[in-house]
Amino acid sequence: MITRNEVFSAINGERDHQDKKWGSIEAHPHEVGSWILIMESLLCDARKAWQSAHGDRDALDEIRKVAGTAVACMEQHGVPTRAEMLKMKDDTRLKQKLNKQFRELGQ
Repeated sequence: MITRNEVFSAINGERDHQDKKWGSIEAHPHEVGSWILIMESLLCDARKAWQSAHGDRDALDEIRKVAGTAVACMEQHGVPTRAEMLKMKDDTRLKQKLNKQFRELGQ
């Protein structure tokens, strides 16, 4: 097993490679949906590699590419933190609960 720092280092290396190969995200931006389609294609490649005689090693090579692509997407579009998403969900639930109570009062 390797450390999280080693994983992040591999992803950073992948991002450097992607920028050299494809150009920067500033020069070649994509919509979030396009990033998703690219990641789906890479995941399909990972699955095919895993199913082949090459197994985990080639699949992990593709998964590193998926992770780098996900990072590129978030570099371009930003990323909500888990705490921000939880707060937003909690706020939505509170609004739904209050709306329900107000509707019940009106009946």
